[in-house]
Amino acid sequence: MTALSSTASITTESGSKLQPLVTFALFSYNQEKFIREAVEGAFSQTYSPLEIILSDDGSADGTFRIMEEMAAGYTGPHTVILNRNPVNRGLIGHINHVIPMARGEWIVMAAGDDISLPGRVARSMQLVSANPRNRSVFVGFEPIGEKADFRSLPDPPPGILRLADVLRTLGASGLGACQAFHREVWDRFGSLPTGLLREDAVLPFRASLLGEVEIDFEKHVLYRVAHGSLSMGYQNKPTTASLRKTRLGELAEVIESERNIEEAARAGMIDQDVLKHCKEKIREMEATAMASVKTLDGSRWSRMIHAVRVLFGAPPYKELCGNWKFRVSLALQALK
Repeated sequence: MTALSSTASITTESGSKLQPLVTFALFSYNQEKFIREAVEGAFSQTYSPLEIILSDDGSADGTFRIMEEMAAGYTGPHTVILNRNPVNRGLIGHINHVIPMARGEWIVMAAGDDISLPGRVARSMQLVSANPRNRSVFVGFEPIGEKADFRSLPDPPPGILRLADVLRTLGASGLGACQAFHREVWDRFGSLPTGLLREDAVLPFRASLLGEVEIDFEKHVLYRVAHGSLSMGYQNKPTTASLRKTRLGELAEVIESERNIEEAARAGMIDQDVLKHCKEKIREMEATAMASVKTLDGSRWSRMIHAVRVLFGAPPYKELCGNWKFRVSLALQALK
């Protein structure tokens, strides 16, 4: 990891506070065709003070070389930190590795095949300033790239989302590549479980336990939809293996949300009535997610084997739910 320039201090000589330091975290993997525009978008941000983390997840193509050249040639006002994972960690492992590097009070998430327009960070921080209860904000996006059914992308109406709203729309709060979140969202609940396929649902849910989430109407991200990406996965002909992976990922989101609720309750962030309602909704979602997984298991004998695997924490359930109470609950549901 290398820091290549320095940023302005976040306090003046008189001690008065300036705007909060923000971290722009750009995640890339085998995106040689698009990474230059993504990095240019990061460098173009008008907000200051800003640190930019350019991180590559062990790409096999020229992605990191381009990032390295652009970082070395950067002469602007922002701090630039360059990171390369020696081995591919996968999306969640990559996020878990990079976020602890961030020094910003807010963290802006960006993908190596998207383009952030110059006002993206500034707009995100305007939303934060206007509503101090915000703990996660999503700017709007404009789809670009190959022809696709863009209508299938999550596009909730603009506005403020509270806990009940996010619980109801878990998985469709917004696109992770358009999100910024307060670092308390990470520090309070810890790293993401490796069983997740994406961060989109869990981070805003955590934010709603701490405050509010806002969806903005202004479009500040050009979001690339391409074959082979998660956003195109639903349009390719699914295999049993890919369906299982997707459904287990959805189950992992629900399990992690339940863990976050319990953590919030222990910390006194939600009262008992809210806790009871949340757990009821989560249990319903958990049962639905498990039912979706079970449809791939065929006979009752297969489901019994599945239940045993869940109970004893065979992969991927060890990663999804280390808590034995969750495994017992899921194993019973697998048998129904």
